[in-house]
Amino acid sequence: MTPPPAEADGPRLVLPLLLLLALALRLFQLGTGYFWMDEIATVFFIRLSWEELFGPIARLEPNPPGYYALLKVLRPLLGEGEWGLRLPSALAGAAAVLPVFLFTRRAFGPRAALVAGLLLAVAGQHVMQSQEARNYATLFLLAAIALASLEAGLETPGRRGLALLLAQGPLWAVMLYLHATSAFAVLGLGSYALARILPRRAWAKLGTLAIAGLVALLLCLPWLGIMLELSRQPTVALTWIPPLTAFWAWASLTHALAAPVLEAGWVATATCAALLPLGVAACLAWRRRDGRAGALLLALAAGVGLMVAASLFRPVLLDRTALVLLVFALPLYGYAATAPRLGALLLLPLALLTLGGLLTHYREDAAHGRRWQPWGRAIVAIEPRIAPGERLVIAGTFELLAPVLYGGERLAASRPAWAVVPPGDRLARRVIARIPGAAILDTEGPCPGPEAARGAWVLGFAPAGESRPIRFLEACGWALEASEERFAALRLRRLRAPP
Repeated sequence: MTPPPAEADGPRLVLPLLLLLALALRLFQLGTGYFWMDEIATVFFIRLSWEELFGPIARLEPNPPGYYALLKVLRPLLGEGEWGLRLPSALAGAAAVLPVFLFTRRAFGPRAALVAGLLLAVAGQHVMQSQEARNYATLFLLAAIALASLEAGLETPGRRGLALLLAQGPLWAVMLYLHATSAFAVLGLGSYALARILPRRAWAKLGTLAIAGLVALLLCLPWLGIMLELSRQPTVALTWIPPLTAFWAWASLTHALAAPVLEAGWVATATCAALLPLGVAACLAWRRRDGRAGALLLALAAGVGLMVAASLFRPVLLDRTALVLLVFALPLYGYAATAPRLGALLLLPLALLTLGGLLTHYREDAAHGRRWQPWGRAIVAIEPRIAPGERLVIAGTFELLAPVLYGGERLAASRPAWAVVPPGDRLARRVIARIPGAAILDTEGPCPGPEAARGAWVLGFAPAGESRPIRFLEACGWALEASEERFAALRLRRLRAPP
């Protein structure tokens, strides 16, 4: 048999090379020494019993229990270290290149698939989410699989195509159990399907997809009931999220869709870099009467619009949750590269910004820790200095697990840690009750005297003048000692109890 020409091996090697590149970038600097705040929360949740995770906690924690259940199952194999708990996200983030590449190649050809896969492999925002023990990288993978399998179901005739469409139901349900805002990705997928089905009047496929949606709804009924309970609670864990402004909505969506991790000054440049290929893709879709590109533009617009609209009524962290909408944008970036003559050059600014964001992510991680929150480094610094009878005061909830994770015998032998939580925060009080040595510092109650503690080390984000526990203790006669210490975004102050 005559061997194939050497140049034919090139396309066959593209996908494996993209997967290896994506995996290498996500494993590089995966461990930064310590968990950041939300990852500490993950550690707390996976330590709970199954009954509590799906019982009382599920009715207080805004995030669904699906991701915590996954890591809880993997915990005996992975452990509770940084590498172990972050590894599933890294693998999911790298694996997402496969469905994105396959969908884009089916829809727009190999050149577009190469561009989409490469942009995803090096996307700074996606790499960052793939290096955290949180649910966003896993959700992105499932959304990419859903889009690829949806397109395959629409294009495959007969029962096999209908089966692929019916499988969307369980897949959408799993996405919703990972994060509530995946509903916007599901609505985007539905918009894509409708835009593809209605012009062809494929009523059998439309009916099958409606059944898939009903299956997803039925599977999610327990969680939807819990969500209604959460929405009626006056104080939940989302109340700290600031109200959405036009600028931060713009900046967050730009970070997600243009994928850099850059300062606010780059927002306008990144927006232009992202809109240019999207505009070219829209023009190509119009000229070529390309239904897939038009459907992707509709899905992207629907997802962005609905997510921003929902953020006006309920706090949503767009900088993280909007990342899933990149599933619809990446194939469009690849499609723009198929434009005659200058198509690939139009993506050069976006590629440069993406690489800049990736390098920024690595540099900030190495210098400051994940998301500028080196809780472990601060605890290690306090450990040899805390005296018997002194307390560690943390203005937060899950952060109280940091002394347990990173503290030594000296910290454990001191008096229990104090936590400052908003009044009526039921989740915070349940969490604190399950952390060894933790207690609540009631800033509305009587002043603690020297019999309660000889001194206090206050650790949190706010400077001394804005820190509620420091203001309360100063009003009670406690005296600030020494100057403020900084651990990236964290601030540490020591106070002495009144005589």
